[in-house]
Amino acid sequence: MNITWELILGVAGGVVVIFNAIKAILNLANPVMSLKTKIEKHDKMLDNDNKRLNSFEKSNNMLCKSMLALLEHEITGNSVERLKKVKTEMQEFLIEKN
Repeated sequence: MNITWELILGVAGGVVVIFNAIKAILNLANPVMSLKTKIEKHDKMLDNDNKRLNSFEKSNNMLCKSMLALLEHEITGNSVERLKKVKTEMQEFLIEKN
């Protein structure tokens, strides 16, 4: 087998074609991988936001409960036991939260 310029150019051309084909395939896969990473990041952020919203909801619920107990006490002059109960619940909530 004789090595000729045509053979060398043919092999070099084949290598370039294969290299470009691999490069094109990797360029097609790159956006998919980038999108997957972005989705995972957003999923973590949504999970954190969901936890924060749940925490806000619990805090808001506790504040409303306390305000209702204070209003009832202010209106009727009674419900001291309810105020004590809500105070204990508020203390437990604040201790658990921190």
